Amino acid sequence: MKTKRISFTTTKEERDKALKIVTRFMKFPAHVENIHPHVAQMDICACHANGIPLDFDKFLGFDDDSFLHDFMGIVFNLDRTTGEMRNHFIPRCARKL
Repeated sequence: MKTKRISFTTTKEERDKALKIVTRFMKFPAHVENIHPHVAQMDICACHANGIPLDFDKFLGFDDDSFLHDFMGIVFNLDRTTGEMRNHFIPRCARKL
C-alpha cells in the first residue's frame, strides 16, 4: 500500500503570504512559546498544497480571534506526514471549492 507523501508545492507569492501570516502571529506573545516560525510557515503551505486551499488575503484580513482560530487550528491539526487535517478541522479562510 502506497503512503501519501506531504506536498509543499506553493508559488513564491503564496510562500510570501504564509510568511506574512507567521509574522503577524509572532505579535501574539501569549501563543508563540511552542511555535517555531519556519515550521508554522511550512504547515500553512502544506495545508494549502494538500487539499485545503487557503485564501491568504482573507486569512491576513481576519480579526484577531478568527486569525488565531485558523492559525492555531492549522498548526495543531495538520498531519505532518500526509498534509491532511486531523479532527475534521477546516480553516475559516479555506477557499470554497
